[in-house]
Amino acid sequence: MASARFPARVRTTAGYVWSLRPYRWSAVTQRTLRQGMRRIRHLPGGRLITPERRNGHAAAMVASECPIVDATWARSRLEAAGARVEHFTLDPAAFQTFLQQADFPDWYSGGPSSPAFREKTLEHYVGAQLLEIASGDVYMDVGADNSPFAPIAEQLYGCAGYRLDAAYRRGVHGRYIGSDVRSIPLPDRSVDKMAAHCAFDHFQGDADEAFLREAGRLLRPGGRLCILPLYLDVVTTNYIDSSTWARPAVLDPDARVIEVPGWGYEFSRFYAPERLVELAAKQSDCLSLRVFEIHGTEEAGPGCYLRMAALFERKQAA
Repeated sequence: MASARFPARVRTTAGYVWSLRPYRWSAVTQRTLRQGMRRIRHLPGGRLITPERRNGHAAAMVASECPIVDATWARSRLEAAGARVEHFTLDPAAFQTFLQQADFPDWYSGGPSSPAFREKTLEHYVGAQLLEIASGDVYMDVGADNSPFAPIAEQLYGCAGYRLDAAYRRGVHGRYIGSDVRSIPLPDRSVDKMAAHCAFDHFQGDADEAFLREAGRLLRPGGRLCILPLYLDVVTTNYIDSSTWARPAVLDPDARVIEVPGWGYEFSRFYAPERLVELAAKQSDCLSLRVFEIHGTEEAGPGCYLRMAALFERKQAA
């Protein structure tokens, strides 16, 4: 049995290594070291240090994991702040058909038996539905990391699929774009659809606002940007694992800060609903916001946490 699994493991590892080819070597090295440190810290005899104060920030508390958004109160707060909240109900049969047609590689997000795989593929499916990706569209996967979805979208929908990530080699290299989200090296009105899957919440400082401004510049009239999952909390909260920091994260001065030891991510922002609406209002001259409450995601598999998504649409030219 073990010998039968060995070739499959080799193929999976080779596929994962191949997926890292657009990265800067420094980014690959940093990624590898972080993953190694996470494994070392969880070996028998290792220890997790509960931080009281680390790298100049004061942690409000320690949590075992980031919370799943409670859509009931979030919808109420969003609507009170003036946001339009609509409903999207998952069709389990359509999602299964999508998985069969997409044929995600086994190395992606731990493979088909992993809860992370079900969540990530669910995000890709729901995002594609909300964006209505069509033949001839220019589609951009923002913060793509090593996700294979852009070429899968080309296969499924007939679009041109681009991947953007700050960890890639700088510049435009075929379908790969190495760039900060504040300044993307593409012409005005050159993109039809954009998606940020588990990416927008990782934008530190004012990068979230700057990215929305860039999206307004890049999208053609009627073009769409989907952000999912939409992470919300009762107050704006920065979740961090400072053991992964190459340099201290840029924390929001007015946010609650929660340290999650062993989580493996530098930074994630959960927005107070009012802050999200305020952020969208700053771009209201060119982008309109719709928020979707996602129903039925539990049927996609255990551990799926997608509950809400934001959809920005580029307004028609005056």
